[in-house]
Amino acid sequence: MTFHPLLFLLLLGHVIGDFYVQTDKMSKDKCSDNKKTRRKGLAIHGLCYTLVMAMVLFPVVQFSLRLVCIFLAVSISHLALDSVKRLIKWKPFIVDQILHIATIFLIWIIFNDDIIIWTYIAELNSNIFHRISLLSENPYWTLLGVLVILRPVGYLIKSNEIWNFGSIVETSPDETDPNKVSPNAGRMIGYLERLIVFFLLLSNALGAIGFVITAKAAIRFPEIINEPDKTQKRNHVEYFLIGTLLSMVCAFVVYLLLRITGIN
Repeated sequence: MTFHPLLFLLLLGHVIGDFYVQTDKMSKDKCSDNKKTRRKGLAIHGLCYTLVMAMVLFPVVQFSLRLVCIFLAVSISHLALDSVKRLIKWKPFIVDQILHIATIFLIWIIFNDDIIIWTYIAELNSNIFHRISLLSENPYWTLLGVLVILRPVGYLIKSNEIWNFGSIVETSPDETDPNKVSPNAGRMIGYLERLIVFFLLLSNALGAIGFVITAKAAIRFPEIINEPDKTQKRNHVEYFLIGTLLSMVCAFVVYLLLRITGIN
């Protein structure tokens, strides 16, 4: 079973720092045309990202010059890429994340997991966390997979960069009509949908995934069918199908990447 602790820690820090700690306001401010607002947004996000990366790396990896170089490399490169993000005109979310992930992989290749884990972390792993392996052969990558399929995949779907809805809908497939239900409810449905699919994949219960799609369709299609405008009805059907299928595909992709990386 392959673990790659340095790669895991860098990816974990990135996912938490770039998606769970960063707010929508930070993201918007970073790309503002106002120089003062942009610098403030970059500074706040850079500080938060750096703190998260420090909290992920330093308590786990023994302090050394190599660790400091890794920490500075990933933090500075992230801030540098975010500084030029607003210049990316074609699929900015996807290109931005590809550059961030590629940089992390480059740093990992350069330092090649040549790090030493603190003794207490190793003991904690051997005494406690090995029990989690009863649920998954690699609980660490499984945890990372769960974090990825929630907010990062949600932002990917919301970015509308994989397909072009045109003027059909301006919200994401994880966000339903705010006039009918709270926007957060729609987002939560998307989270739960991907979580269920992901854990069904881990359990090799592929047949049960059909029930998830059927249950969602049974709830949503009646309100779509009752739409009086035929054009809107067709648009909503297409939007629902694309959003659902894309959500499923993302869960499958994350699972396959984890299989390649370390889950047997």
